[in-house]
Amino acid sequence: KDSQNKTVAITVTVKAKEDIFEVSNDGVVTLKAGATAKGAIKIPDAGTSIGAGAFRNASEITSIDFNNVTKIEGSAFWGASKLAAVTMRKVTNIAGTAFANCTALKTITLETATPPTIANSTFFKVTDVTVYVPKNAKSAYEAIPNWKKLGTIKELN
Repeated sequence: KDSQNKTVAITVTVKAKEDIFEVSNDGVVTLKAGATAKGAIKIPDAGTSIGAGAFRNASEITSIDFNNVTKIEGSAFWGASKLAAVTMRKVTNIAGTAFANCTALKTITLETATPPTIANSTFFKVTDVTVYVPKNAKSAYEAIPNWKKLGTIKELN
């Protein structure tokens, strides 16, 4: 009730974390205008690629589950300074500077036996990472200098 003893209706809209994403008809995921990605995020099921610069300087993201994403475009997460861990289930290609300056990134979990294609600059300024790969895939990842230079490669149990 207000100061004149009248009942006032208040509408509260609560958005789910998934509401921050825009997914195009061809599966490209971007951040909705005005939205902020924070904490642990999971890319929606319909998302199959991350657009170039889509989450550039998204400094509040701490972890990402890429879900059905197969391709990550250039500078997609450039400068995501609190990003500490990523899980890539189906990723096959990661463009240059996609994770450049993500200096907190220390854990990368990949579920593909074939290493995703990456550029020399994909993880620019990212060091001392533990890269978890499927059982029996360690040698395939170690054979690729751009994966090996990230840090330690370990097999998942």
